[in-house]
Amino acid sequence: MWESPTSSVSTMKTRFQRATLGSGVESNTIVPKYCAYSKEKSATCNKLKLGNYEGNGIIYERDEYWNKAAKIPKQVSVLVMSSELDPLAPYSYAKALLETLDGAKKELINFKSTIGAHLLDSITTEPMCGMALLASFVQGGGDLTQLNRTCLDDEVALNWTTPNDFRGFFFGTDDVYDETYIPA
Repeated sequence: MWESPTSSVSTMKTRFQRATLGSGVESNTIVPKYCAYSKEKSATCNKLKLGNYEGNGIIYERDEYWNKAAKIPKQVSVLVMSSELDPLAPYSYAKALLETLDGAKKELINFKSTIGAHLLDSITTEPMCGMALLASFVQGGGDLTQLNRTCLDDEVALNWTTPNDFRGFFFGTDDVYDETYIPA
């Protein structure tokens, strides 16, 4: 999704720099690419002069569905999973998505002590709650009333205690919260 008309490179750069966490996409490269590929006629793109070539832009034309909330068909349900600790996909975005979806058969599952990997975890061989929920959703034919939520009761609270051997090795301190560095 891209806002139209395109904001200036400096505006986009400011937004990127003010973000808590970014995905590595820098505005000074993405804006010129967008302008070149889309051939958008806007103040920003016109100034860059990258869309002045023969041929069509690579962009979908706006139709009756553009900028409209998605309507959930009667025979369909939506399961959204999110986490309060995920900086790349904040929980507030998941809530906003759910509120925007037009339909009754929708549910938001919130994990309180994980990040984005609710379905897969390469570190453990334990079954992931998100995967169990997804499997239950599929096995129940998408019927949210049949969703097996029992794994949510077993969710372990996040433990902020840092193991002793990690403190010095990774953080160079005895107390990771007091900001006192102990040189090796």
